[in-house]
Amino acid sequence: MWRLVVALVAAVWFLPSPTWAAVALSGVADWDIQVGSSSTMVYTSTGTTFTGGRLVEGVVRWRGETQSVSSIVDNKGNTYTIVDDVQVNSDRAVSFYKANISGGSDPQFTITFSGAVTLRTLGFREVSGADTSSPLAAHAANAQATPGSGTNAITSTAATPSTSNCLISGWSVGGTIDHAAGTGFTRDAAIGSPAGETVAAEHLVQGAAASIAATFTEEGTTGDVLTFMMAFKEPGAGGATTRNLMLMGVGK
Repeated sequence: MWRLVVALVAAVWFLPSPTWAAVALSGVADWDIQVGSSSTMVYTSTGTTFTGGRLVEGVVRWRGETQSVSSIVDNKGNTYTIVDDVQVNSDRAVSFYKANISGGSDPQFTITFSGAVTLRTLGFREVSGADTSSPLAAHAANAQATPGSGTNAITSTAATPSTSNCLISGWSVGGTIDHAAGTGFTRDAAIGSPAGETVAAEHLVQGAAASIAATFTEEGTTGDVLTFMMAFKEPGAGGATTRNLMLMGVGK
């Protein structure tokens, strides 16, 4: 009987960490496209309020492939981490995020490039429920020259999250016409501009961790497209936890 007690305690001790908070989009998101030659992009998201402790993620795309992004910051004291950097022909883009952000209203982004670029695009959104110290569970990126209009032809390429129950965030920039969400994804928004620039975002919540790519389908004539996938995990995901177990006379 004591062996049974030990076995029960061991089984409970090493149960995976519970889901403390579901990772989800908070509904805060914004985009901007600027034309003209400049080595910086400054954008104030008027009417937007960041909630402290959450995560902000997004993409920056520019035209001028020999230049790179030196920094991404905002006026709330947040400095963003660049995840992937890809380019095709004269187009280049990066994905970025910042966990455990400092909040506030009307955040102003400043993106500094290594030199002047002629077209600058920013897309970002806020995520709630993500781990505040090390939220990135997987990422991938891909640059495609005219990928075509086939279903899911636009792809970030695949990666496998390090844990289950991740929010899979997909972004696609470039092209000339709207991008439809890939199979299984929900499209969150897509915008365009007179410069022929498209910014598309999508997401899904994955159950068991498995190889996954962010995919989109071009809804018209395609151009150069840069696509990103980032997977964000819950707090404590994948760890072990201690739980109380009341023993009521077992072993007597």
